[in-house]
Amino acid sequence: MIYYIIICQVDISYCSFVIPFVFFVYLCRLTSL
Repeated sequence: MIYYIIICQVDISYCSFVIPFVFFVYLCRLTSL
């Protein structure tokens, strides 16, 4: 997750795409368990 934060500081548009996607995948894995 730290890696994504570093990218965020470099490219905010990339951040706004990746963070919700990662969160969504994480949420799906939680609900599947």
